[in-house]
Amino acid sequence: MRYRPVSAELQARHAANNAAWVLGAKLDRPDEALAITGAVLSQMEVSDPHLLDTHGWLLLASDQPAKAVLYLERAFAEDPENKQIRTHLLTAYQKSGRKNVPPLSLFGSGLTLEDATKVTMLLLKPTTRSS
Repeated sequence: MRYRPVSAELQARHAANNAAWVLGAKLDRPDEALAITGAVLSQMEVSDPHLLDTHGWLLLASDQPAKAVLYLERAFAEDPENKQIRTHLLTAYQKSGRKNVPPLSLFGSGLTLEDATKVTMLLLKPTTRSS
């Protein structure tokens, strides 16, 4: 395998994405996480489906499903084979109550509405925080 150098910008983008995910998903600090992903997205010259997905997922976790759909649709358009992005998008469609969802066949094989429902149930499950 040949080593391909990665730009400092790409490394910083991945680090910001990972930090935002940890803040939002693991530390239950979605507002701070959204501030990070929003700032990075506003400064990017090229789009990054992983950052769009994280931002959309954080919006969904913050009970902003309509906004989440916008970011997740962009992420899906850029990386339609990514099962995590597809699942997040289907979950956002379901949570937003959107009726005009594209046919599941557009989301590729191996993903069902049941998958999205399971993710939604996990997302809606109350979390317990220890002090």
